[in-house]
Amino acid sequence: MKRLAEKKRFSITAEVYLICALLALLFVLTNLRMLYVAGEHIDLHQNNINRQLVTNQLALLKASAARDQAQISRWDESIGAFYHGEDTARFVRREVAGWLWKDFGIQETIVIGEGKTIDVAVLKSEPVDPERLRTVVDAIADLVDQAVATYELLKVPDEDGFTVKSNALDPLKPLYVADIRRHQGSPAIVIAQVIVPDVKAVVPAGMRKVLLTVKPLTQQIINDGRMLLGFEDFDIRPLDAELEKNDATLVLAGRPGDKPLVVTWTTPLESTVMWRGVLPLFVVVFVLMVAGLVLVAMRYSKIARELDDRDARNSYLALHDPLTGLANRTRFELVVETLVNNPNGKNWAIGCIDLDKFKDIYDTFGHQAGDEILCEAARIIEQMVGETGVVARIGGDEFVALFVEDADKERLRVLCETMIHRLSKDIPFEGAKAPIGASIGIAWWPDSGNSAKELMRAADNALYRAKEGGRGKVCFADDPEERRKKERRSTGGHAA
Repeated sequence: MKRLAEKKRFSITAEVYLICALLALLFVLTNLRMLYVAGEHIDLHQNNINRQLVTNQLALLKASAARDQAQISRWDESIGAFYHGEDTARFVRREVAGWLWKDFGIQETIVIGEGKTIDVAVLKSEPVDPERLRTVVDAIADLVDQAVATYELLKVPDEDGFTVKSNALDPLKPLYVADIRRHQGSPAIVIAQVIVPDVKAVVPAGMRKVLLTVKPLTQQIINDGRMLLGFEDFDIRPLDAELEKNDATLVLAGRPGDKPLVVTWTTPLESTVMWRGVLPLFVVVFVLMVAGLVLVAMRYSKIARELDDRDARNSYLALHDPLTGLANRTRFELVVETLVNNPNGKNWAIGCIDLDKFKDIYDTFGHQAGDEILCEAARIIEQMVGETGVVARIGGDEFVALFVEDADKERLRVLCETMIHRLSKDIPFEGAKAPIGASIGIAWWPDSGNSAKELMRAADNALYRAKEGGRGKVCFADDPEERRKKERRSTGGHAA
């Protein structure tokens, strides 16, 4: 029964610790999932912002290149030079070739007339044969057409020609057309705009001159953009191989049929910053929670153990004598009733054992000494009965025993006489010795009774005869000699 109680207690303790472990695991998984989802939303928001920043940076690059080009494309002197032929060669050398490349990095400057004819071609700082830059014009012809179409929408009549009243660099309604395209294998900003006056001059009716400029995006320009954006990495390069698209890429298609450019960037993820900030606190909270759960589990286990021990103790006391640890009357009668109902062909007997002269021990030496002697007497009786039998204390100095293995009359008589002999010796206690003795009455099943109470009554009667006969004896219930003595007493001393 003790093993069952220990097994049950271990099972309850294991369940408590398992529940606490599951709660801790659930806490970790739930919070990690929440942090992961929050990190995804933060990263998504960050990527959207980064994409918008990149888009704005590209627009800024194009607007800057358009502003540089506008110093020629929106100028009264340009009208005279390119529309009216006023010393065009000198104007080109001084106002175009002389500084657009050196100051702004504009590599190609081309003036395009009607039918895509090239009137002026400048490569870096040198005017060149217009046909040398024909491939450039052909590659960017769509932007030239868009620039002409934009001019047609914004032009207004003025005297014998046309002008543009609005700001050519207006970001909401610009006169220029700009794009970032692949040029000679590298990215470049291409600006196309019809040349218009800035003060008094007008564009002659029936004439349109488009200024086309190409400004390569050098590594220095790209690095400056990276620093301005605050990114770890920023690049604009030709897309020569298939690129795995992600949130940190932007494809610039360019003209249909051309190989596109790709803008890529790398930034520290905000979710990483979030994890670095939250994780230490999360670990601290988790450790505290685990410590709390462990304390709860330990406390619960302790309470459960105390309750189990209390229940086990109460159950034990319900069937055992608290002083000697032997069975009490209730348990003894249950064992006997079990044997009565299921004898299994065994012969067994019940013995009532009474300690002689024990009252004198209490009167002489006190209750503590008496209790010690009772415990020693109980040990002797239990040892003599053996593991197959049962010994119970049913009163102050009264014991009962169930004999199974030695349930043969002569063997049982020898056993009981040996028990009386051992109990009759002086029993030591606290440096002293006390003399006691014992008387035993034996009843047989089923000769002496068919129930535990009947057998106990028969054994008790046999004990009474043993004490009447001078104590220190063994008497058997329904002993023939005892019956003859009883008959002689009943007939006045004469045998029948």
